[in-house]
Amino acid sequence: MKIIYILIIAAVAGFHIYAAFDPCVTSPLDFNLILLLLIPFLIFVWKDASSIKFGSKGLELEKLKQNVNKTIKHAVHGESIDHKSLETLFKSVETNDWLKLVLARMLMRKGLIVLKPDHGLGVSPSLSKLIIMCHEENKITDSEKTDLEKLRNITFYAEWWDGDAPTLGDWKWAIEKSPEIIEQLFDKQIIV
Repeated sequence: MKIIYILIIAAVAGFHIYAAFDPCVTSPLDFNLILLLLIPFLIFVWKDASSIKFGSKGLELEKLKQNVNKTIKHAVHGESIDHKSLETLFKSVETNDWLKLVLARMLMRKGLIVLKPDHGLGVSPSLSKLIIMCHEENKITDSEKTDLEKLRNITFYAEWWDGDAPTLGDWKWAIEKSPEIIEQLFDKQIIV
């Protein structure tokens, strides 16, 4: 598909160059036609760009997708996840509060599994049981247990729309604090 568009662009550009050198031929190429021809390429640019912003250098495209995919692959294979990778994951969902909470829930499970790999609870263990196990083995403190339990309750509601509905204040707390809580959890992982 890309090759077809490239050939079309090359043919139009070739005709335009020919028209520029021959005074008898007028090129129909104007800004609108150029824009119309380049629209199919927007898909390929958009796939790589997850954030477009105005910065000190003008319009900047932030490429987060590759970093997010790399981090997810590391997590799936049980490798450690550093702060920058966690920050990239949360940045990739920063405009969607619900998705941020679901991501926090998945990362919370992953972080607790890293702390207690021999949990014996199957492939998708209960967060409440993992939190209790990690606390009993002193892998998390009392305050961390409290924060993880609170985050677990809020993210359960976010993912399943069931259970105890959080207050608006709790929802905001979870959105603001979840990256920090998850980072603290992953700080406890052993460097592999």
